[in-house]
Amino acid sequence: MKSHSPELAVGFVLNCHSEAASAHLTGWLRQVLSASTFDVTNEDDALRLSLAAGSLLMVRHLLQAIRLPVFEAGRVVDIQVDVRYADSFIVSAQLPYLDNIHPDCYRLAVSCAAAWLPRLAQQPVSKAAIAQLYAAIERDFIEPLKSKVPGGKSTFQVMRVAHQMQIPFMHLGGGVYQLGWGKHLQLIDRSATLADAAMGARVAQDKAVAALFLRRAGLPVGDHRLVKTQADALAAAQRLGWPVVVKPADRERGEGVTVHVRDDAALHAAFALAQQASKSGRILVEKHVDGVCHRLFVAHGKLLYAVKRWPRSVFGDGVHTVDALIAQAQAIENERAPWMREPPYPRDELTLQALRQQGLDWASVPAAGRRVHLRDIESTQWGGWDEEVTDQLRPDNLAIALQAAQLLGLSVAGVDVISQDITVPWHQNGAIINEVNHAPLLGGGEISRRYIPEFLRGLVHGDGRIPVEVFVGGAQAQQRAMDRMTELAQTQAGICLTSHDNTCCVHGVGQAPVPVHLTCQGLTARVKALLMDRRVAVLLVVAPTRDALQMDPGSSPGVTVTDLSCRT
Repeated sequence: MKSHSPELAVGFVLNCHSEAASAHLTGWLRQVLSASTFDVTNEDDALRLSLAAGSLLMVRHLLQAIRLPVFEAGRVVDIQVDVRYADSFIVSAQLPYLDNIHPDCYRLAVSCAAAWLPRLAQQPVSKAAIAQLYAAIERDFIEPLKSKVPGGKSTFQVMRVAHQMQIPFMHLGGGVYQLGWGKHLQLIDRSATLADAAMGARVAQDKAVAALFLRRAGLPVGDHRLVKTQADALAAAQRLGWPVVVKPADRERGEGVTVHVRDDAALHAAFALAQQASKSGRILVEKHVDGVCHRLFVAHGKLLYAVKRWPRSVFGDGVHTVDALIAQAQAIENERAPWMREPPYPRDELTLQALRQQGLDWASVPAAGRRVHLRDIESTQWGGWDEEVTDQLRPDNLAIALQAAQLLGLSVAGVDVISQDITVPWHQNGAIINEVNHAPLLGGGEISRRYIPEFLRGLVHGDGRIPVEVFVGGAQAQQRAMDRMTELAQTQAGICLTSHDNTCCVHGVGQAPVPVHLTCQGLTARVKALLMDRRVAVLLVVAPTRDALQMDPGSSPGVTVTDLSCRT
């Protein structure tokens, strides 16, 4: 499947070392760059082509490492021997290109791939060699580009599924993507959509204000006090009664949160942690509620899925100590690429406190299958794991999540409910809504990723496309396009016709076309502008040649091309 985005022409030099071995190159391409069907021979021409194509695969690998949704590897256009240097050759290629991405991302990806892959072909795949490559990618590619890549963690996963579902997308800038065309257009930023109210998003980011909204609406929330000083925090804890939870009022994802605070000393440390994490210095001291946090992911007015969010844990095997289990789990995690790893398994004083609450210490040998928590709560900082409870959710508990999202005007929300048992109605076991999250993480875990297709089906109509008809040629093509517009306008509205310098549109059924004035010039720019217009239901394009439209719409499903150029 070809890209929905324009292509970027690139050129680079590869050095085909005499030590390069086809078996080594095949191993790297298959085991590290996920090219499962890539086979390489030692013939010179075949090895050169494989190195060139493999370099494009590595470019894709690198771009995905910085979470750019590039899912195709591009194509080799030409290979020429470099007469200046022995064993070198010049590659011309086309890469799928995302609009409004800093050019350094592509420039550095191409230069790194061209330098690294020929060297890798000189050695077999090994853990040590993979570790060296990962270190180089982090140091020489990811780190220099950190400040230049827009978008959140959800974006890559959502765009990956959109690509699989053949929903076209374009990057508009700042990490905001357009899904679909014309009247089916949707904008998405992480998991946030156009249907989310700006006011609701602002309220959700302030836990104190959001809790006030929910409480006044009759929804269950925790009893808390808003404080700014340590003395006020201590007084609040004494009024509420120990234990308490201390957290910033303006942070999400478990940042700066301490639970099970039971005395003055613990409160002092918890307040300092929350204050350090807070942007405003506003701290919530909240009465502790027994139970586990459950994330109810609400999308488009209904439940998408629900999970119980367990703290970071290891599982006993009846043989190894807790200390050894942590080391084993971390060793497995370390085999993944660093940019794909979960946070390190914690082994510190907080871990020991969590173990003691479970009657364990470092030297304990947990029974086979026993879950051993390394923290009190799940958080982005420490990680955790999810257990799906979608089918166990009581209707009463789902109802408060839907009402909370609706109250804040959020089409997509992560409603966190603390409950001892999510199968019991909230009003029977004292469960509360802990917080309502705007733009919740989507696709962060295996369970969440399974629901992305359903999320997109609820967001985008069909595959998001509108009919696009391209008429290739001169005056005859222009007339055919005008005739087609007249025909379509008898039964539907939103028919637009554009050439490289003129655009017109029929806005209502049976109406005459009116000019559309656009500041952008050129066929590709005008087509992109019209695909961003929700009034456009059908797009008719007049192109002088098949190559004039750089977006290559003829490669995408739903595009009809009528070539009249040979008759004009």
